[in-house]
Amino acid sequence: MTDHYHIRIYESELETICDETFEHQDIETGGSLYGLFSHGGSATVFLATRPAGEVVRRETALELDPEVARVVESGVWTTFGLQSLGMWHSHHWIGLFEPSSGDLSRARGLAAKAQRLRHVEILANFVHGDGAAPQQRSRRPWRREPSGDAVVRLTPFFYPDVARSERAEASFAVIPGESPIRKEAARLELPSGVGSALLREAGSQARSRYQLGTSTARPGSGPADGREDPPVRPALEEPRTPAPPGPDVAVRPDAAGAVRPDVAGDPRLEPIPDPAAFLEKYLNPLLHRSGHVAELRPMGDQLICVVVRGHRHRANFRYTLAWDGRHPFVWAASIQADRQSLDWIPRAPEERYLLPRVFLWGIQNLQGQ
Repeated sequence: MTDHYHIRIYESELETICDETFEHQDIETGGSLYGLFSHGGSATVFLATRPAGEVVRRETALELDPEVARVVESGVWTTFGLQSLGMWHSHHWIGLFEPSSGDLSRARGLAAKAQRLRHVEILANFVHGDGAAPQQRSRRPWRREPSGDAVVRLTPFFYPDVARSERAEASFAVIPGESPIRKEAARLELPSGVGSALLREAGSQARSRYQLGTSTARPGSGPADGREDPPVRPALEEPRTPAPPGPDVAVRPDAAGAVRPDVAGDPRLEPIPDPAAFLEKYLNPLLHRSGHVAELRPMGDQLICVVVRGHRHRANFRYTLAWDGRHPFVWAASIQADRQSLDWIPRAPEERYLLPRVFLWGIQNLQGQ
C-alpha cells in the first residue's frame, strides 16, 4: 500500500485534544471526530469533542456515553451536514504509540454502525519535550512521569477499509485558526450540561504543548466477523526491557507453535518489566482478528487482567497474565456470566505457558454463552 492520506484538522481541535489529555494524565480520555471525507478519501476534521455524560475512564480503558454520541452525531449532521469520522483517545504515559487490538475492534464497531469503511483515529501520547518517549520502569510504568517538560504527541491513523484492518500512511495537514464549526457549536441542541463539557475550549497553554506525528501503512488482514478462530502463533520477542534472570529451563515448541518451557511446580511471579510491550507481544496477536473487545486492568506490577467481551454475549473471559522472569504465563482464566463461573484448570504446570491454547479455550466458551 503506497497511498498517503492527509488528515486535515483545525488548530483549535488539536489544542482541544491536547488540553483534554493534559487534564487526565493517569487515565485514558478521548472523544469523537466530526467532519467530511473528500472524493479522494482524505478526511477534514472540523470538530473534536471531549467526553461528556456517563463516561468510564480507567488507566487503560475508555468508554464514551453512547447516548451522548448518538445525540451529537445526529445534531452535527442535521445542523452542519457533518458526519462521524472516528474518534481520538489518549494512551497518556503507557508508552503504547499504536492503536491496540481493542482500539481496532472498537474502530470496526464504530465504522459498522455508521455504515462506512473509512475510519480516522487520533492517538495522544505524552513524550518529553525533546520528543523522547517515557522511560519504562519496572514498577507501574504507566503512572504519571514527574518531568515538567512533557508534551503531547498526536498521531493520526487512517483506515481506508477498517473492516479488513487496512491502514494507510497518514500525516496531519493543519488548518490555521479556529474551526468555523466550533464557533457555531452553540446551535447544537444538546441535553442540559452536556454541551458545556463536550465543547469546552482549550486553554492558551495547549498551543505550545503538542507535537505532530505520522503513521505507517499496514496491509489488511481480512474481515473480522467473529467466525474465525484467533490465530495461534508464538510471540517471537520478549519485552524490550530486560527482566531479572529466571531459572534456567529448556524450551521446546509446543504442537500449537507456542513456546513451552519445562517447569516443575507453579512458576514464580516476577514484576512485568514493560506492560505495554508485554501486551503487544503476547496478548494482541491473540486478539487479532478474533472479533472480540478487550479491556486491560493492571493488578500491581506482577499481574495483568484482561477482560475479553464477545459481541452480543453477556459473558466475560477473564485472562490474567503474569511473568516468571523470562516468559509470560497464565495465572488464571475463567468465564463469568451472571452468577456462574467456569474456571480453566491446567492439567500440568507447563500448560500455564500455552497462552494461545488457554485463550482459545476462553473464546470458544465465550461464544457458547
